[in-house]
Amino acid sequence: MMVKKLREVRKHQIADQVVENKTQLFKWLKKQGWTKEELVRNWAKDKFDRYCLGMRTKDNTIKPNTHFATIHADSVVIGTSNQTDGLDL
Repeated sequence: MMVKKLREVRKHQIADQVVENKTQLFKWLKKQGWTKEELVRNWAKDKFDRYCLGMRTKDNTIKPNTHFATIHADSVVIGTSNQTDGLDL
């Protein structure tokens, strides 16, 4: 899903890097406790107009203390949102 979304938004170089490093990336995601359900969630724009993958709050921000991925400028940020107010970028 990540590579598909990256190509859809014309981030081909990042998509190629994800493909090249998919084995290491999936090992890291598994080590961090990501579930299959988290990896197949739909991407959507948040209230800041960024494409994000992850659980959202009512005001369309990333839910605090959850796994997320976001396409940010010329990179993909993957991690766990902070406990107080979600995603800090």
